[in-house]
Amino acid sequence: MKKIISVLLLVILAFGASACQNDTGTTIEKMYDQVTVLADGFTSLENTHSNPLLSDGTYTVGDQVFTVADKYKTYYLSEVTEEKFNYLAANSQWNSRFYTNMVDGLVENDKYGAIVGALAIGYKVVENNDGTQTYTFQLKEGVQWVDNQTGQPYGAEVVADDFVAGLEYVLNPDNGSQTATIVMGFIKGAADYYDALVAGDPADFTTVGVEAVSKYQVSYTLAEPAPYFLSALTYSPFLPVNRDYLTSVGTAFGVTENYILVNGAFRITSHIFQNKFEMVKNAYYYDFDHVYVNNVELTYVPNTATPSTLREWYEAGLIDGFTVSKDDETGWETYVAGTAGTGTVKNPANPNTNGVLTIGDVVYAGVWNFDRDTYEYGTDFTTNADVPAKTAAQAAATKEAVLNTNFRLGVLYGLDFMARLASQPDPSMLIMRAYTNRELTAYNGKDYSDYVDEVYNTQQGTTGVSLSGSVQGGDAVFDISQAVTYFETAKTELMAAGLTAADFPITIDYTASRSVTTEGYELAMWTPILNAVGPNSSNPIIDVRFNVASSDALRSEWNWESINYDISFGGGWGPDYADAKTYLHTLAIGGDFRDNFGLTGDATTQAAKDAIAQQVFGAYQTLYEAAIAITDPTQIDARYQAEALAEYNAIFVSALTIPWYTTTSISPVVSYVIPYQAGKAAYGLTSDKFKNVVVSDTAMTQTTRSAVVAAYEAGR
Repeated sequence: MKKIISVLLLVILAFGASACQNDTGTTIEKMYDQVTVLADGFTSLENTHSNPLLSDGTYTVGDQVFTVADKYKTYYLSEVTEEKFNYLAANSQWNSRFYTNMVDGLVENDKYGAIVGALAIGYKVVENNDGTQTYTFQLKEGVQWVDNQTGQPYGAEVVADDFVAGLEYVLNPDNGSQTATIVMGFIKGAADYYDALVAGDPADFTTVGVEAVSKYQVSYTLAEPAPYFLSALTYSPFLPVNRDYLTSVGTAFGVTENYILVNGAFRITSHIFQNKFEMVKNAYYYDFDHVYVNNVELTYVPNTATPSTLREWYEAGLIDGFTVSKDDETGWETYVAGTAGTGTVKNPANPNTNGVLTIGDVVYAGVWNFDRDTYEYGTDFTTNADVPAKTAAQAAATKEAVLNTNFRLGVLYGLDFMARLASQPDPSMLIMRAYTNRELTAYNGKDYSDYVDEVYNTQQGTTGVSLSGSVQGGDAVFDISQAVTYFETAKTELMAAGLTAADFPITIDYTASRSVTTEGYELAMWTPILNAVGPNSSNPIIDVRFNVASSDALRSEWNWESINYDISFGGGWGPDYADAKTYLHTLAIGGDFRDNFGLTGDATTQAAKDAIAQQVFGAYQTLYEAAIAITDPTQIDARYQAEALAEYNAIFVSALTIPWYTTTSISPVVSYVIPYQAGKAAYGLTSDKFKNVVVSDTAMTQTTRSAVVAAYEAGR
């Protein structure tokens, strides 16, 4: 799924429980029982690996039989952003975690990551005379829109026009959808229609390639062939909306949970801001039998939480699972090391603790502000003093430095991310120096990340180096001596271009964390650079100011609205679909990170910013466009090679971004959840669904978990 997320270095997971009665003990009666016959010519989207049903309150997987619980007790780390439950406008994971459980689309992923039907039972593809393709989907019949507040049918089925209405909303710039660019990248006529509306020109939505062919068939005509199109449909801009309801609520759509209609597995019955969410199973859900919990309760983790908070909540019965923090000495001894201190993350001493490999679905990356407009200051935690305002000369010198490729490369190679992640049980697993995450897509069993590694080794003259810490076992890029060389070259170039000795060291404002614990690791990350070419070195080239905002809200504003930094490591990106383009487009000229790069302006400044974009991103843009032009499904290998070359250029040649972290790790997990039953994918919304989550009434032991994992692997 597409995500712009604040970095939270709490490697923690959400867990829950499942059963067949709600929290009052009253059985929720199944209200959907309809079969739709697949039409001739359509390919089935049936889930051939669907989970077994409950039998007398028990769930069987492999040779294990589990008694299940009824209530799913988990937690959430951040409140919904201003778009709240407007799933056609929002793109943050904090929002989508809720609405993906309330509204289903055409397809989703099964527990092996394969694309299966949700509201669609099948599809067909037609090659058109103009070289385009049309995908047509057949819907399940009789699926009801449900009033979130009452749990009763709204009085309308989910039909093909609901998907048309959804795209019409997304492509109206007045609605401020943050996912419109995804639709414009796929659907024929979408970009022209959107741009016409922006310009105030006449626009006809019938020119957009989406059509209700019949009541239960919807078609999409693509702007160009995209063999990964089905994977894009797992994300929010392609979700349906009832047209009459949308008209009736107008701009109130999604402002609270009670201003959307539900067709998914759950509805929200209570939301107390920064406190709790409560959800109840939708009795009218079309896949009722694969929703194993009737109630979900999510408790908010406050900023005051300590490393022991989740463990204490688990032990008090408030949540159904947690990941043991290395900084929680009591928890680490109890659940990992044991009294003898012999236990490890991979082999915990406590039989109820499991070393769980989790592949990260978001890659966090530093972004440069190439044309900074906002200058606001807080406190520098290294001095405990206010950060002084930059002079005009300092601001000008910083801009020149940020536009210098060798200066950016110096930062790329000089940051010590192992030191930044040192608080984690195994920081080497978390390192990610490429931009596209592992397990996004593969060709003939070869992960796309391996293509990037191959380009890196070819260009760098190395052998067997991986940019993924989970493979490399550390950071393959950090090299302070190489960084110093780049910085010294940059200084020579900058002085030749007009800077003087008085302009050095270049002052870089870095948006720092508000967590006292995290700040120490951030300082350690920058220390090699500061020691080698900082203000106290023999050749001062760069000085870093750790600009701490006065509140979480202000820090968020600096990162995502005012773009108040020279460099920020405040966020990351997760995929929308199963192709590296979903990452690479963020770096393209006019791409998803244009704002974050400081390249969005007003009528008087945009032309100058566009010129900067061409100057800095031009070489990458050429490679990117060449790669994504390869759309023949028989040429996937060539496409991945070209995309990998563009990705390498973005990082190691043009130094546009600095990937550093993903949540891939082996973590010590204590949980009641039965593993590998729920749907998952590195992209889209499925991984946040509570559907198919099954939890035992006792914690997973190393023995029972191993048996479940073995059954899962056997089914793969």
